[in-house]
Amino acid sequence: MQSSLKVFLISVLIPLACGTSIYLLQARSSIRIPTTIRNYLPDMLWTYSFTSLQCIIWKMEKQFVKRVFIFLPLPVSFTLEFLQKFHFIAGTFDVPDLLIYSVGWTLSIVTFYFLNIKKIT
Repeated sequence: MQSSLKVFLISVLIPLACGTSIYLLQARSSIRIPTTIRNYLPDMLWTYSFTSLQCIIWKMEKQFVKRVFIFLPLPVSFTLEFLQKFHFIAGTFDVPDLLIYSVGWTLSIVTFYFLNIKKIT
């Protein structure tokens, strides 16, 4: 398998599938998922996946415009959370979610930066 496809699968599709699976298991099954995992892990995985996709697309370039797109998942995540707070979208505002989004974004950036994934994409 080509290395860029591996990076895409591991960094984008698998985290997204895992987060979606947690939501689906919670909604459609009698399996009890611990509250911390159920409430926070899907959000972190979504932000990680979105950030990883931006890193793959923009290959951690140093140009300003490209950095904006790599930074984009964090304000998008925060905006969705604040839209919940003001009841513009369904959901419950939760301050720890903001921290979880930041953790997911940071993990992706650190992964791509320190593992130097830009060389294999």
